Amino acid sequence: MCSNSTPLTSECLEYGDVWVQCTSEGHDHTRCCAESGIPDECMSACRHPFTLKRDCMEYTPMLAKCYSWLTTNLPNAVTNLEVTSRNSSSVLFSWDIPLQRPADFYEVTLDKGTSVFKQVNVTTNSARIDNLEPNTNYTAFVTAFNKYGSSPPSFKISFETLPDNERSDRPVPPFGLHIVWNHGRRVNITWNWSAVRYNGQRITDPVTYTVNYVSTGNASVWTSVKTENMWYVMENLTMNSLYEVYVYVTDGNLQSRSSSVVTMLAAPDEYSLPEPQITVTPDNANRTYRVNEQIGVKCTVHSEQILNLDLLIGKTLIHSEPSKMTVETVLNVDENNNLITCTVMDTDGRQNRAQMHIFVQFGPIVNMVTEQIYAYDDLSAEIQCIVQGYPEPKLEWHYRKSPNAARTERLNDPVLVKTTALNQYLHTLIIKNVTGRNGIYSCKAIGADGTEITKSAELNIAKAALPLTPRFILQCCVEAKISEKCLRVCSVNPEIDGDCSAFSEGFFFILSFVARC
Repeated sequence: MCSNSTPLTSECLEYGDVWVQCTSEGHDHTRCCAESGIPDECMSACRHPFTLKRDCMEYTPMLAKCYSWLTTNLPNAVTNLEVTSRNSSSVLFSWDIPLQRPADFYEVTLDKGTSVFKQVNVTTNSARIDNLEPNTNYTAFVTAFNKYGSSPPSFKISFETLPDNERSDRPVPPFGLHIVWNHGRRVNITWNWSAVRYNGQRITDPVTYTVNYVSTGNASVWTSVKTENMWYVMENLTMNSLYEVYVYVTDGNLQSRSSSVVTMLAAPDEYSLPEPQITVTPDNANRTYRVNEQIGVKCTVHSEQILNLDLLIGKTLIHSEPSKMTVETVLNVDENNNLITCTVMDTDGRQNRAQMHIFVQFGPIVNMVTEQIYAYDDLSAEIQCIVQGYPEPKLEWHYRKSPNAARTERLNDPVLVKTTALNQYLHTLIIKNVTGRNGIYSCKAIGADGTEITKSAELNIAKAALPLTPRFILQCCVEAKISEKCLRVCSVNPEIDGDCSAFSEGFFFILSFVARC
């Protein structure tokens, strides 16, 4: 029933008004209705108020044809509306022209707040609007027109004009944010950026882009992800939901202003390719495999048209055979082939891809940050070890008084754990008071398969002979023959540069001199 070419049946008459309002899409169909012989008393189904009288039931086939005729002649809505450039007083828009039912001209509407600020008509797929206010938020959309009427409006795009005469060292914002492909639950967006600051200085160091997006139905829960690429694939979106997305760039501690805010519908676009499917055998729990374990990898795509497949595992690329829309291989698992990417392509250059991460069980690998730790009596100390492995190894700290001591004690002192890299963890044992606790401290990591690896460090404790005053520390450094230009190292807050690299161990280095003094 809910189609503009399907007439209303008698058993659905009670939904007549709903059928008219949905299938007419709110357009004026008076001309078609009159030419089709629909009487005046039934014209309410052809124009406002879009209601269907019971006596007009026999004309629903004609109404359906009129709705269909007008709709199929109206221009399609424009897509991929984007802000190509902007400054403090103007903005340049561009958009994609529909391939079917093109328009004669386009109307660009610019809103400021809740009112229309300006409207511009153009015959090309770009428009520049001038005389804008600096540092002001605007919203724009585009409507296509031909001799039959107008298209639905495009999705809206929001942006903020730049401040007037800004000369700060912040990076300029990304621009040209738009959708590359839309598969519903997965959407690929991309953008452009000029590596320059507002003050004109070039940016040569790597930067980080932050992508923020949210479902308009749940606007309080934003998703924020960081990437070093000028594209990102949003995953696990809710089908047929509207999303807003924007990007900014960060150079160190300096963050740019936001790109334009793009609105998109999570629904497959007309020209998207099917998504390839990746299969790994055996199908281990959590996709976790041991090093050198043999696995089979297969990628397939189901399509009526002939498509090409590329399977990338680590640095190994395998192409599908002509007309055979599947590719497979066998390999031994290692840490360098834990990412599987399958890309489907057509002859026009369109692509879609799927990725799968497999997890390689390894480790544990243990290293002490420092094997000799020096501390003063009645003070605190920290002992650190770096543990690598997947799954994350369990860790225990043990203590014995000397290397030859038979008795070993498991410690319950507080431990801080920080993830420093993928599958790498820094464990810090905190000893609040070292008095009487000199000895050997062992960091024991236990892998998922029960493998145990232990590394140790020695804690050395000394008594400070005198209070550690600046004068006392300086005198000790002089007696240790530290050069005069490097005596600034010998302070409670030492300063170190490249010329004094011999003394770069810093304050604990000085304390070792103090202990000797």
